[in-house]
Amino acid sequence: MVLLATETDFVAKNELFVKTAKKLAEIALKNKINSAEELLSAKMNESTVEEELKILISKIGENIKPAKVAYLEASENGIIHYYIHPGNRIGVMVEITSDDPSSLEKPETIELANELAMQIAFSKPLAITEDEIPKETLEKEREIYLEQAKQSGKPEKAIQKIVEGKLRKFIEQQTLLNQEYIREAKTKVIDIINRYGEKVGAKLGIKRFVWFEVGG
Repeated sequence: MVLLATETDFVAKNELFVKTAKKLAEIALKNKINSAEELLSAKMNESTVEEELKILISKIGENIKPAKVAYLEASENGIIHYYIHPGNRIGVMVEITSDDPSSLEKPETIELANELAMQIAFSKPLAITEDEIPKETLEKEREIYLEQAKQSGKPEKAIQKIVEGKLRKFIEQQTLLNQEYIREAKTKVIDIINRYGEKVGAKLGIKRFVWFEVGG
């Protein structure tokens, strides 16, 4: 998946720009490229991507560059699914896993993959589980909540409860499996995954995801 950046929405809708973006995605996929730097040095036509982009820039008159690049290859017990949100400003790739490989191509599994990709596009989680959130991020949030609580003038015991409560809420909102499912209030994403697993007779899961947003 490639996020090709330019300076204005007007250029982003230009036919030549769109054609180039698709070509770069094809190059990245074919060569299993996983970074913008690697993509720039890849071969394109009789030159490199970097040189071809310079030519495009001279024609269009705006700076153009690959802002983000990601390549995912499915594991033996997984499939890769991608989702592009209407408007082409948000893109998501997810890897869905199963303890029964034969269930991976079932319509219900593909449907789950698409649902999870849309969930990620909408809610923008930091991680799949709490363990994947960087400790520095949690500590920073804790400091913010502690400072806010201290300003309330409440007793120390109450302050600690407030901080822990807010931190727990933050973790729930920022971890995909603990998020509320966008189509069903009061139902967590993990419950939806288990529900689809029952439909296909296998244990389904999500191994990883990549989320790109223009300007994000």
